[in-house]
Amino acid sequence: MVSIPPARRRQLRTWMPESSTDRLRAAGENCDGRSLADLASNDYLNLARHPEVQQAAWRVIQAQGVGSAGSRLVTGSRPVHQQLEQALGDWLGWDTVLLFPSGFQANLAAVTALADRHTTVLADRLIHHSLLVGVQTSGAQLKRFAHNDLADLERKLDQVRSARASKPLLVISESLFSMEGTSPNLEELSSICQHHGARLLVDEAHGSHLLPGVDPQLPKSALHVGADLVVHSLHKSSTALGQCAVLWCQGSRIDPEQVERSLGWLQTSSPSALLLASCEASLADWQTTAGRARLVRRLQQGRVLQRRLRSDGLPLLPTTDPLRLILHTAAAGRSGLDVDDWMMQRGLVAELPEPGCLTFCLGFGRHPGLGRRLMRAWRKLLRKQTPPAGSPSFMPPPLPLLSSPALACGEAW
Repeated sequence: MVSIPPARRRQLRTWMPESSTDRLRAAGENCDGRSLADLASNDYLNLARHPEVQQAAWRVIQAQGVGSAGSRLVTGSRPVHQQLEQALGDWLGWDTVLLFPSGFQANLAAVTALADRHTTVLADRLIHHSLLVGVQTSGAQLKRFAHNDLADLERKLDQVRSARASKPLLVISESLFSMEGTSPNLEELSSICQHHGARLLVDEAHGSHLLPGVDPQLPKSALHVGADLVVHSLHKSSTALGQCAVLWCQGSRIDPEQVERSLGWLQTSSPSALLLASCEASLADWQTTAGRARLVRRLQQGRVLQRRLRSDGLPLLPTTDPLRLILHTAAAGRSGLDVDDWMMQRGLVAELPEPGCLTFCLGFGRHPGLGRRLMRAWRKLLRKQTPPAGSPSFMPPPLPLLSSPALACGEAW
């Protein structure tokens, strides 16, 4: 793998949100104090400043203070934990709902609860690092299948079953791969897993807007297609004031007690009541008619913006998510890292860049004139800069699968 020169890597920056806006200012020494449009925020539904969410958090601060007293097994369980878990389960009819401090920990706990050294894990090659850490920790054998290629997955499942019919199997994927803007056919994926007797874990951290089912053009949420376990990052879907996640468990192939006994749940401090109060209030908002209507309008606006930008010549990659713009910088011979720096100098903060593309998160932020600003910055880049000599040719993501590990992750490490 080619190393990226330090001068071209995105540097750690400190940002100060502007009050009551969707903009940021760089903070710290040697900063010019310019205002930038935040197109990288994980507050997808723009609820962090919702007055009812803030008031709910403030009421809990006054009653219980901030922070958590310990793990759920010791003294960290509060009424708000059980209330929110029960409310979430009742809302969607799921058997067991468990709250975690972060999506990383929920993924880690889910994998280690379901897999051990006797298990074969078949994972999409672009799953999140936290899931791979879970596989490594469990000692399971890992096999990767090509991104969203369910035929490749089925071939590998057939191979494992032919070698050992009773082999425990766990399939891992995501409902929306955030950097690529792609989604698998989850209904087909669930059917394949059921046919082969494999349990299915889906990370839906970036797909919170799939959950309400308000738009037939969106992929279905994993919660509605038969997955055994689903992870949501609530700080993305319902603010949760920073960090909180929920693990949904359902069906006869999952033992809820096995998940509850996971060290990832028992041996970490529980999400504080402050986080959960804000989360509960924001979830209540986007279950309302008004909240769902806002989501529908924003999805329509995202599609209109994508169509207009494409017609104006901006090279956008296809995506199943209308709230993401994935600029194919490689189409003009530019690296996403270089274009990221160019855009930031012109007041547009994108999500983490990749060698051949750059992702912008629209969310529910208000950015008047965004389309014009993007086109103006892109055209100026094409006029002012020529691609460096000997620039490598880029392929749009996902890149082809290279290989699968020869050893189980636990052995290799």
